[in-house]
Amino acid sequence: MIKRIIDVLNKSNYTQILLGLFIIASFLPFRHVLNYSSASRFGWYAEPLAISIYLADIIFLILVAINWNKRPIAITTKTVILFASIVFLMAEAFRNPDFSLATYSLFRVIQFGILIYAFTRFAERLKIRVALSLILAFIGIFQSLLGIYQVSAGHSLGLRYLGEQTISVSSNGVAKIDLGNGERLMRAYGTMSHPNILGGFMILSICASIWLFLTFPVHRNKIFLIFLLLIIGLLLTFSRSAFLSLFFVFVMSAWHFRPHFSISLFLKFLLALSVALTLFVLISPINTAIWHRIIPTSADMFISDRIILASNGAKLFFEHPTIGVGLGNYFFDLVKIAPVGSGLQNWQYDYPHNAIAELLAELGICGVIMIFYIISILLPKHFFTLQSFIIFLIIISPLILLDHYLWTNQTGRIILIMFLALLPSIFGSQNNSRA
Repeated sequence: MIKRIIDVLNKSNYTQILLGLFIIASFLPFRHVLNYSSASRFGWYAEPLAISIYLADIIFLILVAINWNKRPIAITTKTVILFASIVFLMAEAFRNPDFSLATYSLFRVIQFGILIYAFTRFAERLKIRVALSLILAFIGIFQSLLGIYQVSAGHSLGLRYLGEQTISVSSNGVAKIDLGNGERLMRAYGTMSHPNILGGFMILSICASIWLFLTFPVHRNKIFLIFLLLIIGLLLTFSRSAFLSLFFVFVMSAWHFRPHFSISLFLKFLLALSVALTLFVLISPINTAIWHRIIPTSADMFISDRIILASNGAKLFFEHPTIGVGLGNYFFDLVKIAPVGSGLQNWQYDYPHNAIAELLAELGICGVIMIFYIISILLPKHFFTLQSFIIFLIIISPLILLDHYLWTNQTGRIILIMFLALLPSIFGSQNNSRA
């Protein structure tokens, strides 16, 4: 008995348990905003100016503490470049006029790098990959059920301590769809800060469930029901980028897993999508909402808003094309070129809906090259096959090119890390697993 307790409490098991808790806390993201008044300095609360501490951050710090390795670091070309990159990012961060916000932005980038390094290595182990996929699938079920309630009730359930925002279809600033008859339908948020972020998470959860479906044939009927519920949850986000990404997931899965698919399996997946779409077609407000997401009404300002956001981002980039405006400094420079009261609405003070464009504006061409190089250094050797890398890029392309949250939002960054950790092993070689 004592030996079993010691085995459970050893560092390796501790780390695996904490990794699971970290994922759960990241996608049920209870947080406290430390500088709410400062983040509202321009007359409204601006998320880019917020300094937030999440429950997941506490777990992250514990993970770092118990896995801290004091062995000397070997001096190689890669470590020199990595050190120089960190110095560059520090210089970029401290161009911010708000010292605390600069420190916070730098911490988030360093945390992002550490988590990429950790999760991409742990996910190479088959048992860890199964555990992570199960966690993502079950969180996806919860998010779907919560999203169904939010859309049908028109307001939040009240799960504030699980990260759910207090939202209502009648509240300003809440993502809604104009039904064209004076009525509006609230989009599903789950516990995320925006429906698009929930859409990105649901894509991740669907990828995990597809892998579980193929890995555990005994449980396929149960996983099929999970898959169906996840699709319903995704559709309720009414996220165009997630819809497009879901299409790519189906195409890539059908192509990559074709040796494992039988006609009956293909028909099951087709049935799941057909049942979900049929339910939406039969429910009057929702079928109207889906149609209006495909063909926007005159009241839908998504195109005009995105043109404004893209043009502002382009102005900032062309002012500092080499090194950008500084890490976490986008909002301050945006206010300089479009002062408060100059015509922009509050919600139009935002990043361009393209993560690469936002990175270019803040870090410039040099910084973007450096970020991608750092990520390549942090990934395990031979992590991607050419095939898995192409599939990874295709699946995430709508999420990263049609929105910015995979870089600017904490939950979004964790979603990107999990895509990096799981997609190469799901769509890569079937022999790259370690027990």
